[in-house]
Amino acid sequence: MLVTEDGYGWTFIADRLDGSGTVVSVHVEGPYRKPLAVGTRKTTSTSAAGDYEVLTTVNGSGCDTTGTETVKQFLLDPVTGLPDTADMSFTQYCFDKIPQTGTLKWQARSDATAPAAPTAVEVSATKPRKVTWKASASRDAKSVVARLVQGTGAGATAQSGIPLTVSGTTATVPSVHSGQQYTVLLFSVDTAGNVSKPATARFGTAPVTVMAPGRPTITAVTSGPGTVTVSFTPSPDNGGLPTSYTLSDSHTEVTGTSSPLTLTGVPAGDGFVYITPRNAAGGGQDVLLRRDDRRVTAD
Repeated sequence: MLVTEDGYGWTFIADRLDGSGTVVSVHVEGPYRKPLAVGTRKTTSTSAAGDYEVLTTVNGSGCDTTGTETVKQFLLDPVTGLPDTADMSFTQYCFDKIPQTGTLKWQARSDATAPAAPTAVEVSATKPRKVTWKASASRDAKSVVARLVQGTGAGATAQSGIPLTVSGTTATVPSVHSGQQYTVLLFSVDTAGNVSKPATARFGTAPVTVMAPGRPTITAVTSGPGTVTVSFTPSPDNGGLPTSYTLSDSHTEVTGTSSPLTLTGVPAGDGFVYITPRNAAGGGQDVLLRRDDRRVTAD
């Protein structure tokens, strides 16, 4: 978290743990940059000198209206004038008139080094699932934050997903839907409040990404009076699903699951025939074959 001085007050800025930007900021103001007095008081949405104000911005959406704040402790560094200690809570009534509550706790510290993450993270196969790990190797690591998210956990932070209750070096994973992949993320927190990078363990089954099949490779084409026979090799890119093939022209078609396919009732003269692969995801790219009364060639 970063603290800056601005106007008559201070802004507390919390960045995402993955470094992708600010997730929340809280701006507090009081009379002429003096420490906020202990107690509960009303706040305003104005910026007049001497007003008590709380401005909260979460993921770029701000809330700056009337409400209340309760200050338990608010001390300034005598040299820098920046907050040394802040412990307060607040309630705001934003534009939709729904109360928004928050807590701001800040302690200036010289230690800004994150502890080592937990290691040897495992999720049991039996239900109810348990996640176990080895504690951080950092001497000042004091606690662990455990979160459960759906998917691979890419970009997840200590605020993502749902919290798990930690007991020593274990936590219980709640029941989840089958047919999905889940990730448990563990963060070590040290005595200064620094948070480690996540240690992760995944379980469940990732959903299959269904894809339309690729174009088959034409290996032979023969034609006769009113017929066209096409031999082909299926593409290995079939999306992992059963694939059928349709041989057609503008008048008729035939469908099968293997090579070769023979189309009958083909009118005399020049024209085109197509072979189209298809699976549950839809049709793949056609292979176009040009024909005349003597031969058929693939474009």
